[in-house]
Amino acid sequence: MHLTSPLAKVGMASLMTFFTLQAGGPPQFFLIEPYLKEGVLVHFDTEANRRYELQFCTNVTSAHPPVWKPIYSVEDFPFDGHYIVFHSFTNGAVGFFRLVATP
Repeated sequence: MHLTSPLAKVGMASLMTFFTLQAGGPPQFFLIEPYLKEGVLVHFDTEANRRYELQFCTNVTSAHPPVWKPIYSVEDFPFDGHYIVFHSFTNGAVGFFRLVATP
């Protein structure tokens, strides 16, 4: 099950979040902010003993199935955490992020 919510429009990049519901709380973005005119910083919190994967896609339409590319992963550490991941946008690319967590 996916819940979709518009998050922000940051310069040339339009961002959207996709939350995957599984055991534990839903993974959530803490903040997505512009950084140095060439990218964004993606902030998210993690729960102990869960693996997380931050993914990116440039095309999310009903006509073309999205191809999600992993850009950062967090192992299932025995403690909570907060992560800040830089993602660069080139040539005015529009992109979408999703955060997937597994128990």
